[in-house]
Amino acid sequence: MTKNELIEVFKRAKKQRFDYVGVQIHMDGYPENELIVNKQENFDSKLNYYLATYDDELNHKYAKGIYIADAKPAHFLAEFAGLF
Repeated sequence: MTKNELIEVFKRAKKQRFDYVGVQIHMDGYPENELIVNKQENFDSKLNYYLATYDDELNHKYAKGIYIADAKPAHFLAEFAGLF
């Protein structure tokens, strides 16, 4: 996933009025990726945070071994169980 793809996920989520965007974070040394769920009310601020904190390939700028692996919108929290 790239920064432009992440932007498109958030744009689509806002346009189609999804309630959540799930962001899957990979961290070296952990057996499973982490899932961060962003609520609709936070889409703009969270996207701005991700854009400031991750490079164009979504590697964390300040912490080696951390990157955004994927992101998906959802209407219900239960949808994330089958998305990643």
